[in-house]
Amino acid sequence: KPDAQGKTTNIVATFDQGLAGGGPVVSGQAPLNVLDATLESLDIRPADTHILPGTALRYLAVGTYQQPDSDQPLLFDLSQATHWLLQVSGTNAAPDADLVTISNTVGSQGVVISKTDGPTAPIDVIGQLTDQPDGTGAVLNQASTTLSIDGVLSALTIQDQAPIGIGQTVQLFATANLTAWDTEDLS
Repeated sequence: KPDAQGKTTNIVATFDQGLAGGGPVVSGQAPLNVLDATLESLDIRPADTHILPGTALRYLAVGTYQQPDSDQPLLFDLSQATHWLLQVSGTNAAPDADLVTISNTVGSQGVVISKTDGPTAPIDVIGQLTDQPDGTGAVLNQASTTLSIDGVLSALTIQDQAPIGIGQTVQLFATANLTAWDTEDLS
């Protein structure tokens, strides 16, 4: 709540063991300091990305907050509070859901799934902070980045390693060569 900024309150947790088997009630408390900070910007990460058709990528919404008495900004992952949507770049049209989707489901917010077998037009990945938890209502802050779904895996190279003994493990590094853009580390 806006009126809670800069204040401290106590959070109390109580567990009634009597409900679970006749034991005592156990409780504890801890102070919660609500920062007096203002959201300065919202960034979507990673920025300007490419993914292969048929793959997925998780985006993060990172909020930069500024405190009145500090020069150091605070960064917070706001992905779970962000409403995610996709638009074909340069339009207000959503891409075909048979080609690409983005999740607003708890636990997978910001996950883009490319369902297509080939390249698509560039897509804007948009994150919005609204005044309603379900993403409806007034947009308080918004950010976007561009996603390209393209490329075809043309080669996969696994870096050679020295021989290893029985029972030993080794980290291998795999690099994908893609026809539409450079290489991608798949390790």
